[in-house]
Amino acid sequence: MTNVMSKTAYWTAAMCACALLAAGAAPCQEGWLGDVNLDGRTDVLDIQGGISQAVGAAAASFEADVDENDEVNILDVQHLINTTLGVGGLMQRVQGFVDIPGNMPRLRVIAISHEGQRVSAEIDPETGAFELRLRTRTSWAMAVCGRIQGQWRCLATFEFPVGQATSCTLPLPRLSRGVTLRLGTVLLEHNRMRVEQELQTLLGSLEKPADRTDRNGNGVPDFIEPLLRRAADAPGVPAQADVDALLALTAECIEEWLAQEPMLDLTDEEGNGMPDFVDGLLACLKDALPEWLRTQGVPATDMSGRERLVAAVMDHVRQTVKAWLGTLDRDSLIDADDDGVPDFIQPQLSTGSLGGVMDQNGNLTPDFAEDHDGDGVPNIDDEDWHAGGGDHDRDGVADVLDWDDDNDGIPDYADDSPLDPVAALATQGL
Repeated sequence: MTNVMSKTAYWTAAMCACALLAAGAAPCQEGWLGDVNLDGRTDVLDIQGGISQAVGAAAASFEADVDENDEVNILDVQHLINTTLGVGGLMQRVQGFVDIPGNMPRLRVIAISHEGQRVSAEIDPETGAFELRLRTRTSWAMAVCGRIQGQWRCLATFEFPVGQATSCTLPLPRLSRGVTLRLGTVLLEHNRMRVEQELQTLLGSLEKPADRTDRNGNGVPDFIEPLLRRAADAPGVPAQADVDALLALTAECIEEWLAQEPMLDLTDEEGNGMPDFVDGLLACLKDALPEWLRTQGVPATDMSGRERLVAAVMDHVRQTVKAWLGTLDRDSLIDADDDGVPDFIQPQLSTGSLGGVMDQNGNLTPDFAEDHDGDGVPNIDDEDWHAGGGDHDRDGVADVLDWDDDNDGIPDYADDSPLDPVAALATQGL
């Protein structure tokens, strides 16, 4: 295992300049995460380089620290293998079905990332099915484009519901576990391809399942215990109350809850201000409280008195849920303003994109899919259009932020002709 000094951010506006720290020179990020040998791709050579760094035979690099935990180890090597195979790691498989009335042959889904990567996939003319393999640790804008009535144009851009708001980008903040992101049927509504599922629910489906680790063997998973133990701090509960007895009373209910494979996200179908998966845990707690309070010697002259105490304990625990969610190390559960939208999605909602990077006019349509001069040619293929600040490949990402200025699939740092996609094809013998 080889240690790597931490970096302040993953993406930088230009090539990284190595900073000199008091302890010496810090490793510099020169290329894509996962591109260990800096040749513009992730393949078996990068796996070999990752192994060398993991065993200490070579100096550690940012590119090999795939999980960005400041060290290169066997887990990073596994991520490199999965990325190379296209089944996980830095590669997320996305599937869906496009529902467009009428006969629309030769349609494609085009996706552009925050850093200017371009990926496209054909839409099956019979079923409407498509599959994309998108890089993680970034966000993507997507559109359906194709030859319609003799002209190549973008028909509609993808829109993801987020509560009462929408996002025109799909964020993929974490490494892929190899689980396919299934968008379901995407419906055409005016000039939008409307994804039916909430964005936070979609991303929640990619998260790890509930961790069943139970180190003390009491039948309650370790990550749940801190929430339930807070019942002992509620007003009216004896100071010496045996909270382990409470956990024992909830164990069977929690086992049934786990059997339902709950998704740990902020989805709140009940509309009660509490994530659905937390509702299940609180129900287990509420069922166990009357018996537990009785065994702890809590006086109750009548049923209503005990019910009031149970309600008070439940209110106390509910007030601690937000702090507990913050300890679970899941982006999908962090919601500082309590609006039901994870914080990492918020930037997409303010302008419909990423702070205006891909939607400079703020109209919730990615710039690459628009037609600025009404000539029937989408901006991404219109030589008359360039994003502000210079945009050689017309993908809506200015060259200063674009890691692939000519959209040939080779990042500029590994491209001998970064503004000439034809030269890259010739180099590869295509």
